[in-house]
Amino acid sequence: MAVPDEPRPDEWVVGDDIDAQFSLFKEVGDALRSGARRGIREVVKSVPTEHDVEEVAVQSFNELWRKDQSSVRSPAGLAYRIAYRRGVDRGRRLLRERRRDRAVGTELLDTSHQVSDLDEADFAETMAIVQRCKDHLTVEQREVISATVEGTVDGTMPLKEFAEERGTTYEACRRMLKRGIDALAKCVKAALGSGVG
Repeated sequence: MAVPDEPRPDEWVVGDDIDAQFSLFKEVGDALRSGARRGIREVVKSVPTEHDVEEVAVQSFNELWRKDQSSVRSPAGLAYRIAYRRGVDRGRRLLRERRRDRAVGTELLDTSHQVSDLDEADFAETMAIVQRCKDHLTVEQREVISATVEGTVDGTMPLKEFAEERGTTYEACRRMLKRGIDALAKCVKAALGSGVG
């Protein structure tokens, strides 16, 4: 009975072999991260978060792992190329999210058409109403509106970054922002309609 040849240490075995996966990841991990980081940075024109880099690296590793080992001459080179392409994809998705966040924020809080026919005193009174109405929002709603719509000296924070900072999902923060802005708009409209200032 013939014993099958043992795989060489530099080869990986397709399947669910954890040791082989770990060995391959050790070999190509730096190339994955480097490719992912470069791909994301090339699209968003800023340093990507480590969270995004790691997600792209893992996604790329899984894609590499599914490849036929006999067709791969340089695992590190292929890993870099896959991660770079997935990084570009992630960068494009991040840009779409940022544009959508900005569009939602400016659309919901755009008062330029309302302010143009008000004098400064009326505008100041309206802003005072807005501030009073903000007191009726939940703490979380005030925080997400302040960070992502109103901004700070440094500008507004993308909703995705706000979600990552809070350790929650993008969708949960998006819903919280929408509910907060809806509640704020309803309160301001009611106060302006009743003439209470």
